[in-house]
Amino acid sequence: IWAAGGEILEWRGIARSRGKGQVDLGQFDQPEAVDYATGCCLLIRSEVLRKVGLLDEKYFAYFEDTDWCLRARKAGFQICYEPSSVIWHVAGASSRQETKSKRSGESNPLLYYLSTRNNLWFIRCHTKGITRVVALISFIIRRLLLRSAKQILFGRWENFRSLWKGAYHGFQGDACAPVF
Repeated sequence: IWAAGGEILEWRGIARSRGKGQVDLGQFDQPEAVDYATGCCLLIRSEVLRKVGLLDEKYFAYFEDTDWCLRARKAGFQICYEPSSVIWHVAGASSRQETKSKRSGESNPLLYYLSTRNNLWFIRCHTKGITRVVALISFIIRRLLLRSAKQILFGRWENFRSLWKGAYHGFQGDACAPVF
């Protein structure tokens, strides 16, 4: 399972997919409302799109679906998980790259840039007060310090630079303003 819906943890500034990595044993066989649905496949009524708008293009990839789901929920709509729908999705295929040493599966530096920048934009746009403070502390520990340490440990300097460049750009400008 890649995702059976999910929850948005605003206090951490993230969305967490339900069932990720689990074998499907029927544990998610009931339709239900969820906080979040992954953007790899969404069925959306036109009335919802007219009221909520499209996915925000400024994100390009990563957090655009989380942002949209939260905007839809704030507009009074439900996000529903339907277990009878089956979508085959090669998760992360666009962000993996073949490295010089031929080790496949290493992440592309663009993933570090976009996911870091967009995570920060999501926090800045959708949290306030103490929730924002806690989410930013979580972001700094989880995204900047721990991921930086991992990149340094494995000598992935381009990923390290991309991560910090994403953080720098994530703090720039109005996080909620569309970029066109």
